[in-house]
Amino acid sequence: MEIDVINTHHQNTVRISKYRIYLLQFIYLATFISLGRFAWLEIFTHTQRLENFYGVTISLWAGYATLMAFGVYRPLKMIPMLILQLIYKSTWLLGVALPMWSAGTLDPTTSYWIKSWSFAVLINALVLPWPYIYQHFIKRRK
Repeated sequence: MEIDVINTHHQNTVRISKYRIYLLQFIYLATFISLGRFAWLEIFTHTQRLENFYGVTISLWAGYATLMAFGVYRPLKMIPMLILQLIYKSTWLLGVALPMWSAGTLDPTTSYWIKSWSFAVLINALVLPWPYIYQHFIKRRK
């Protein structure tokens, strides 16, 4: 079963599989639960002062995870959140992890993040409805 998404500016229709919608909702929910649990617990249960940069990072992740809950109910409207996730994880993999791997300085924690985020990047790239993204976020409106 597919869902027709009509672009009212161009009268074009983009077909999105209902299963793709379910997969998008699953990604939003999984991110909301896993990242949200980690970030909010860190904020409310830390026993020592958080370093500024780490505190900002955790706060950003808490807000980001909370916004992902909206994607469960409005999966197409919240696609920019998944694009952000794809970009920041890809950037980290290429700009931080790859140089560490090339230099032979990987530690077990970084190795874990490489596996986890590589999987997330792959899943996001496969699940995101690219024709819809092109038509609704990239294509110039006349």
